[in-house]
Amino acid sequence: MGRIAALVPAAGYSSRMGLFKPLLPLTFSLVVEKPIKALGAAGIEDIFVITGHKAFLLEPVLEYRGIKIIYNPNYDQGMYSSIQAGVKALPEDTEAFFLLPADYPLVSSVVIEEMLNEYRRQPHQVLYPTFKGVRGHPPLISTELSSYIMQSEAPGGLKGLLEVVGTDYAEIEVSEDGILQDLDTEDDYQNIIRNHTALAPYPTRAECELMWQKYETPRPVILHSEQVSRVACMLCEHLNSRGFLLHTALVQACSLLHDIAKKEKEHAAKGQQIVTDMGYEKAGEIIGAHMDLPKEHLNLIDEYSVLYLADKLVQGKKIVSLEERMKERSKRYGHDDSALNSVHERLGKARKVQKNLEEILGIPLNELLSELTRGRL
Repeated sequence: MGRIAALVPAAGYSSRMGLFKPLLPLTFSLVVEKPIKALGAAGIEDIFVITGHKAFLLEPVLEYRGIKIIYNPNYDQGMYSSIQAGVKALPEDTEAFFLLPADYPLVSSVVIEEMLNEYRRQPHQVLYPTFKGVRGHPPLISTELSSYIMQSEAPGGLKGLLEVVGTDYAEIEVSEDGILQDLDTEDDYQNIIRNHTALAPYPTRAECELMWQKYETPRPVILHSEQVSRVACMLCEHLNSRGFLLHTALVQACSLLHDIAKKEKEHAAKGQQIVTDMGYEKAGEIIGAHMDLPKEHLNLIDEYSVLYLADKLVQGKKIVSLEERMKERSKRYGHDDSALNSVHERLGKARKVQKNLEEILGIPLNELLSELTRGRL
């Protein structure tokens, strides 16, 4: 029997999620690492991850794990192009391959092992796992069908193609519904967090937008918050590509709501209370710390310090350097020594966070901000 390989497509835009799915955290792992670990634990050695969108962030994670990488330059044409890139790169002696997209993080090694045993007992062109009669991922596909896959995309994508040419198929019923649970939307991610991880819950973007309406958030504050979110999420993605497990979705929510009480005195504390009353205690704590970073987070790179820094890097809706922010603050509070001292102290903390971050990333933050401003990140 020839070798059994695995293809893990991870090249898409994550457009329905709104955040880059492969680098989102789950318990002790990033999303993209979950299927890799399951396949490896089941004895699959030839694991190929197909990259595309934000490959420069994803590939360091894969290289650290020694995973084979296939870059798909045509990732903007959809998943089928990534499948074709993967099939084309399979070793010649590959007999069959699992197709397990990166956004199916709950597939376990037990399922992979059961499928391997069934295939070795009775090979078929396609072996599908099912849960209560519903087909899920990953199918195990014979390379007998590779030539068909490499032809132009059939109506209905790979599923439609396999229904036409994969007439020699079998199904194996498994006891885990993880084969059906993909991360397509933010609601999907929320459900997995609640049911399968210890990560803090957070308000979705849709909930944040409703909160803006409820509290009649001024348009300039919304634009500022959205820009802070862009900066903060960019920082989380870069840090997660370097081995961190920052809760990017939580940071996005905190960024969008950090000024929810901007019209109030002590707006950070008031915002913390609002979000805590919604049932999001951790998010409330982070929002409460966005004006003056607590000492215990100053030397850490965590969700608190990332939001704190991102907020200082956005003036209105414009991304600026800390030096530019200092000039603006000094001009505004130049005749108020107490306020100016507070500005110096808070921006000093931001500089400390920025220095720590730059040492980790190995690149000046201003370069990343410049790329983000030009829409390249």
